[in-house]
Amino acid sequence: MALPTCDHLDGRKPLAARGAEGCSPLPLDGGLLLSLSEAILKGVGALTIATHERPDGDAVGSSLGFYLLLKELGREAFVVSPDPFPPAYGFLEGFGEVLVDPALVGSALRRSGCLLTLDCGSFARLGWIAPLVEELGLTLINVDHHRDNELFGHVNAVFPEASSTCELSFSLLEGLGLAERLSPGAAEALYVGLITDTGAFSLENTSERALMVASKLVGLGADPAKVHDRLYGQRDLMALKLWGRAWQRASLALDGRLCWSFLLSSDFEELGLERGSAEGLVESLLRVKGVSLSALLTEEAGLVRVSLRGRCEVDLSTVASAFGGGGHPRASGFRLAGVSLEEAVSVVVDSLKEALSSLGS
Repeated sequence: MALPTCDHLDGRKPLAARGAEGCSPLPLDGGLLLSLSEAILKGVGALTIATHERPDGDAVGSSLGFYLLLKELGREAFVVSPDPFPPAYGFLEGFGEVLVDPALVGSALRRSGCLLTLDCGSFARLGWIAPLVEELGLTLINVDHHRDNELFGHVNAVFPEASSTCELSFSLLEGLGLAERLSPGAAEALYVGLITDTGAFSLENTSERALMVASKLVGLGADPAKVHDRLYGQRDLMALKLWGRAWQRASLALDGRLCWSFLLSSDFEELGLERGSAEGLVESLLRVKGVSLSALLTEEAGLVRVSLRGRCEVDLSTVASAFGGGGHPRASGFRLAGVSLEEAVSVVVDSLKEALSSLGS
C-alpha cells in the first residue's frame, strides 16, 4: 500500500485529517480517502478491525459495520477486541464472530497487513492487543471522533465534530462510494453506535448531520424500533438486578448536582455477569431530579474504574485527563490504581467540586 511507514508507533509523522466545526458534511481530504481506499480495497493480507477496552455501543457498531461491509466486498477480515462485546449488542449481525481469545486474535493479526482501529483514542487503549500489533509492525488506520486522539496511526481520520465513530464511518464510506454496499445488518450496526453515543438523539452532539446519517442508515435497512427495543426496552434479569444494587447505593453530593454510585467485583461474580452488563447505568443516574453530573465507580482487581457523565458546562474530559483518562466533554472516564473505593469516591467528588467551582457554579 502507498502509505507512510515508520519504525516506531510513538513520534511518527502521520498523514492526518482533522475536521472543522459545523454541521456541514465532514471535510474529507482526497488524500485521506485514497489511503483508506488502498487499505480497504487493495491491501495485502487480511484486514483486522480492533477497538478499545470495555467496548461501548459506538465501538461495537463501527466495528461490526465495517466488518460486515468488508465481507460483502469479499475482503478477508476479522474483528478483535481486548474485552468481550457487551451482551446487550448480541442481536447485531456478526456479534458471534468477534475474536477475544488471545490465540485467535494473534492468528488473525498475523494474517493481516493492516489494522483498522475504531473509536480508539490512543494506541494504549487497545489493551493487551497493543504489544502484538507493535511486534508485527502492522499498518495502522485510525478512525475516531475523540478530540484528544493521539494520532497514532499511519493514516488518521479524526473528526471530533462527528457525533460518533459510526457517523464518521458512514461519512468515510460515503466518500469512498461504498455506503450503498452496506447490508441491512451493517447499517443497523452503525445506527446502534449513532443512537448510543447521542443518547438516543437527546444529547447536544445530535447534529443535523448525525440525523441525516441516521436517516440514510434507516433507508439502508436499519430498524429503529427494533434497535430501541433491544437496547432500552429489554434487559436481562440479572443485569437489572445489578442495576438495582447500584441504585440502592446511589447517593447525592455537591448540593444535589452529582449522583454517584458504585459496583463491587462481587456483584458481577454473584450474578454471573460480564462487566459490560453495567453499560448505560451511569447515564441512568443523570435522570435524578436536579442532577447534572453522574459518576459510577466500579471495583476491579487493584483499581477502581470511574465513569463520568454530565449535562452541564463541566468539561469531563479535562477532569478525566488529570488522572490519565479521557473521552468527551460530557462523557469521560479514568482509572485509579492502588486506592480503596472510599478514597476513589473522595477523589471523584473533590475533582467535580473543583471543576464546578472553576465555572463559578
